[in-house]
Amino acid sequence: MKNNIFQIIMWGMVVLSFPSCHGILGDIYDTPTEESNSPYGFIETNPAKHSGKIYIDAHSYTQWVYINLEDQEIYIRDIDKDTGKLMEDEPELWDFAMHRYDGKTNGGAIMETSYSSLEELLNSGRLPEGKFIPDVPGKITVDMSGMMEENILYSESSINLELAKWLDVNTSQMPPIYTLSKKIYLLKTNEGKYAALYFPRFRNDASESGYLTIEYIYPLEF
Repeated sequence: MKNNIFQIIMWGMVVLSFPSCHGILGDIYDTPTEESNSPYGFIETNPAKHSGKIYIDAHSYTQWVYINLEDQEIYIRDIDKDTGKLMEDEPELWDFAMHRYDGKTNGGAIMETSYSSLEELLNSGRLPEGKFIPDVPGKITVDMSGMMEENILYSESSINLELAKWLDVNTSQMPPIYTLSKKIYLLKTNEGKYAALYFPRFRNDASESGYLTIEYIYPLEF
């Protein structure tokens, strides 16, 4: 009996350690704190180099964060947990969106490159060769509160599996090992323009997950 109790406790500790990579699991009981010194949105821009840095709060399971690179705008759309649908229409103009660690494009496609910095990509002087991967139908997690009763709620959504590679979670040992790919991802928009995206962080200064820093170049031209 003691062994059974011990196993239950250990399993509970393991479950609470899992992330929501690819919309599956997450830091379920994260309680975000205010970040008065870290405003969200396009926090750095360099018009001369078409580059900048975006900081978004994507910790919620019931929100998509839409990013418009052209106009440097961020839009939040809530998800109804009961229906799994957005509570209002998607923005008219957007390029890609993030839901915790899930991502999707607005009719575009993503390619993971071998480059590990935006500077390295620019110094190459050309667009990398490779295949751009479009979005596919999938599911995202919208409610983890009933996980212990195996009652996880999902919502159908398009997702981009290539973009999902930006964060790997190794659960072969505990606690899990979170590894950023540190690769540059190319976004080809539905208008045929290109953007370079780099994800250097997925936590805030309080080490809470779901707070993404995204460095970018848009439009990317050679």
